[in-house]
Amino acid sequence: MEQCALVAASAADFEGRIWEERVLGLEGRVSGFDLSANQLAFVRLRILSRDRALSSALEELNEAGEKLGSYWRRGGGDDAEVTRRWTRHHSALVEFIAVSGEVVPRRLASA
Repeated sequence: MEQCALVAASAADFEGRIWEERVLGLEGRVSGFDLSANQLAFVRLRILSRDRALSSALEELNEAGEKLGSYWRRGGGDDAEVTRRWTRHHSALVEFIAVSGEVVPRRLASA
């Protein structure tokens, strides 16, 4: 459960940092993102979970984050493209939270 929460919180933090730079014009917010902690949470969850739905949601969230982050860090000049990538990431985050909310209670009940 803790790892699911860490992954979701990290993804939400990343979205917030993109928004702060994009909408508020703040600088350096994305570069201050703790990518190592994010990767550690993802890897821990991969190791700990054998649930296919959770693994699939985790992989989609990871890929969407990589696509959004790489585009943004390269300058992300096309606003429509940023919106498309941000929307994909946000949808993946919502799905990950939903799947986690189904998987974690089942796992706790069977423990």
